[in-house]
Amino acid sequence: MPNLFMEFPLQAPAELAWQLWSDFQGLDRYLPVTIQGGTNSNEIGAVRIFEMDGNVIVERLENLDPLERKMTILSLTHFLPIQELITNVILQENGSTSTLRLEQNYQSCALPEDTTEQILTGIAQTMAMGLGGALMMLEQGIVFEAEEVQALQINEPAPDFCLQDQYGLEHSLKDHCGKWLLLAFYYADETFA
Repeated sequence: MPNLFMEFPLQAPAELAWQLWSDFQGLDRYLPVTIQGGTNSNEIGAVRIFEMDGNVIVERLENLDPLERKMTILSLTHFLPIQELITNVILQENGSTSTLRLEQNYQSCALPEDTTEQILTGIAQTMAMGLGGALMMLEQGIVFEAEEVQALQINEPAPDFCLQDQYGLEHSLKDHCGKWLLLAFYYADETFA
């Protein structure tokens, strides 16, 4: 059973770090992870990794041509074939700072061990960086409060806005004028359909 141990220094007390970490554990999808440059780069072999609905998704770039690249990413997106992944989280107090220690072990994986380690390390680094960033904002007095949700405005004109999807293509609401359009937004990602 392979074991991975990782440590990340945090500039906050362990109690505050744990309070924020607990919120992170409840998310269904983590920020995209860049392992070798990310899918937005032109590097062949770039990888983008994220978690969705409890499954780890891997996108791998093998071609520089935009159309072939898109088709390649679509065909190579797959679930990480890892069995019985267990992650233990320890926040160790170091005075006014703390250390996030992650221990991960798993039964088996169909990918080579070094590739699996690279993927799991990337996911852990992204979670630790997100936690560290949230702690820094909190220390600076930046607090994100829940906003009151407004009622749906069906058959009302929508505000025009433009976003990029996961492939770098821009989509605007004006492009779909006169059509019914279902928008699905995901936390911490520019992906929408």
